[in-house]
Amino acid sequence: MTREAMKKLIRSFAALLLAGVLSSAVQPASGAEDPFAPDPENKPPGRNDGPTFISVCFETFSLETAEAASLYQSQPNDSALYKEVTTRVAKGKAKQEGFAVLRARSGNKATLKSTAEFTYPVSYLPVTKAGEKQISAAGGNSVVPLATGFKTQDVGFTLEIEPIIGGNDTIIDLRILPSFVSLADRSKWGSSDSATETPVFDRQELASAHTLSSGQPQLLSTLSRPPVSKLDADSAKRVWFAFVTAKIVPVIPEK
Repeated sequence: MTREAMKKLIRSFAALLLAGVLSSAVQPASGAEDPFAPDPENKPPGRNDGPTFISVCFETFSLETAEAASLYQSQPNDSALYKEVTTRVAKGKAKQEGFAVLRARSGNKATLKSTAEFTYPVSYLPVTKAGEKQISAAGGNSVVPLATGFKTQDVGFTLEIEPIIGGNDTIIDLRILPSFVSLADRSKWGSSDSATETPVFDRQELASAHTLSSGQPQLLSTLSRPPVSKLDADSAKRVWFAFVTAKIVPVIPEK
């Protein structure tokens, strides 16, 4: 082989080698060989690839006041407090007053109502002078005032939530508004046949915003009955603990 032929062969081999190197450099690596491909091992904890929603569990428990104060001061965190309260419920040393679950999509409001409508009069025609008779709505003579205006009150339990997922699908921002309303008594106004009745309601309400870890119970407040409640003679001696547990739930398609 001549010198010129040898030089030509060397130049051709070098060109082919360079083309191979460049080709392998621009070819994307497949699977785990691609250094820029997402690593499933480094997936943030709690991150869900599919659709999710939030399940909110609201619970109330009551204990004797002295016992409740001692228990609250002795527990290191809300999870420990919740565990101790539920343990006492199982032993009959505490009472579970309520349990409700409400679910919603992130960023949406949801409302749960378990109520009955109670309608009562709020205004009346003026009572006539003494000795005169007033015509009732049903006809005939009566001195009972005639109702002209009415109001409706929901009696029972209402729960409103607005949860938002954040923090790598492990943190939940939650607005929560629970409400208990009970018809406790009726008060009379006036005298003799012209007396009117006004309902007396017991009301326990809370409106607050919280940041929670998914699946971890958190104390909301002491949502106790009014200390003068006529529905519960021991209301001044008992304290209600209100807990919420919010959990991010993935939507898993059925196979």
